[in-house]
Amino acid sequence: MDSIQHAQLSSQKAVEVLEGQVGFVQLVLNAINLYDAHVKESLKELARKSKEIPGPVQDHVFHGRAGHQATLEKLLELVEFIVLTSDWAVTLKTANIDILWQAFVSSPNFTSEQVLFLQFINKKRSRIQKMTDSDGFPK
Repeated sequence: MDSIQHAQLSSQKAVEVLEGQVGFVQLVLNAINLYDAHVKESLKELARKSKEIPGPVQDHVFHGRAGHQATLEKLLELVEFIVLTSDWAVTLKTANIDILWQAFVSSPNFTSEQVLFLQFINKKRSRIQKMTDSDGFPK
């Protein structure tokens, strides 16, 4: 086994262990919900003060250090990393998808969040289609 295969196997095992021990997927989904709550609170505060978001929404830092768009992209990339690195040993359950759907589609803070999530889903769907046969099983 070469070092690249060993590193991939180690990453896969690490993700599986983290999921089993601490619920890695749920931690990331909790982070998404917490970030969403911070954004909603920031928007309420701006509304109370009759202020608008200075500059483009995607660049505004609602919480943390990165702009809004970058934060959401990184959180979704982390979800993708967990699933793909585990070689599908860790998956999103219906309740997990419901959380994502609620945050990004049912009650987004901005329409750009809906667009971002739907692009994420479509990107994942096309990647999955390339990796599976016509019956939906891995090639």
